[in-house]
Amino acid sequence: MTVYSVKPELEPALIQFGRVLRRASIFFLKSLGDIVDVTCLREGDEEYDYFLEVAADQLDVVSQRVAELERTIQEQFGIEITVMPRVIPT
Repeated sequence: MTVYSVKPELEPALIQFGRVLRRASIFFLKSLGDIVDVTCLREGDEEYDYFLEVAADQLDVVSQRVAELERTIQEQFGIEITVMPRVIPT
């Protein structure tokens, strides 16, 4: 998101949102590292924040754990971070 001008009364809320988003992102990436090798994480598109390359035999397990992490982020931070696991050839 790019903001060129902000009404002064909105600035504190935007700053606070940025802080929450930063903490949520750090928590997310650290926790995701406990699930998979994060070097296979790729930038998503408009619908997903990230794409995650997963071996076909691990897709069900990884998808479930990622969904649990997404719910945890939503509950703890009130922010939605989305990941789409994508099968890679094995």
